[in-house]
Amino acid sequence: MTLNRMGINRSVLGVMIFGLLVGGCADKAPPATSNGTAVSATPIVTGTALPPGYKIDSGRTLILGADDKWTGRVSYTSSMSADDVFDFLRREMPN
Repeated sequence: MTLNRMGINRSVLGVMIFGLLVGGCADKAPPATSNGTAVSATPIVTGTALPPGYKIDSGRTLILGADDKWTGRVSYTSSMSADDVFDFLRREMPN
């Protein structure tokens, strides 16, 4: 079964489209600013308490919006114990 007069098979066309879509999702270098320096891929979030020594896991973090008008999920690791992070968040989140 052909798609058009050129004889392109639908399955070949499907594989080509799939390849383009997957290729568009590949990791890319951070965008450069006008002076050529790289921009950090780490999301910047404000308005939430983050414990000392935290490191954002950008692979598991989803931020929609920017600055203090954002929603989403922040995933991070900390050099503190889980109990210490819990106490920190319980103490600092109301602020």
